[in-house]
Amino acid sequence: VARLIDEVPPGEYQYGLLATHRAGLGNRLLTRRESHMWRMVLRPEDFPAGGALGAEALDGGDLPSILRLFDGHPDRPDAFHAAQLQEGTFFGIREESALVSVAGTHVIGASASVAGVGNIFTDPLFRRRGFGTAVSRAVVQELLLRQIRTIVLNVAMDNDAALHLYRGLGFWPFCGYYEGVGELTEASFDNAQDASPSGRG
Repeated sequence: VARLIDEVPPGEYQYGLLATHRAGLGNRLLTRRESHMWRMVLRPEDFPAGGALGAEALDGGDLPSILRLFDGHPDRPDAFHAAQLQEGTFFGIREESALVSVAGTHVIGASASVAGVGNIFTDPLFRRRGFGTAVSRAVVQELLLRQIRTIVLNVAMDNDAALHLYRGLGFWPFCGYYEGVGELTEASFDNAQDASPSGRG
């Protein structure tokens, strides 16, 4: 891993790094924005029984509604792409025909039986009404029906409200990591020496 780290060329990057790998970058990484994150994994036996009242399945035709919901909010999902709606599973809740809450997947790997839950967002005017829990529950329920064995999500360690929601659905921390945006500078000669088993670059 140390050798691979030294071979990453300089440039601007969005990154997700375990603490040991981040430390291996040393002073090469000039961080602009960074969060300490949990990767959480579902324990199916802890997923609560019951339905997801009010949540309806969404498809490609709902893309304009999702974009309107996200528009202009600083805490909107930052990794949403229209292809995720076509290829994954999404659920939403409407109030007076307007989409006010949504949850979905970042990726579903059927052959590996793994899925990443994300794109969870509720209009600030409709928060604290259980909508986020309902749409998230619907997504997880659908993934379990598809017999996906490994269901994960990522959340900032300081996001207490989201952590409470996910724990209530049966998710538990698996590992911590750093997520951010920054500049990677040239590898130094000293780093290259350290990466070599012989100590000689």
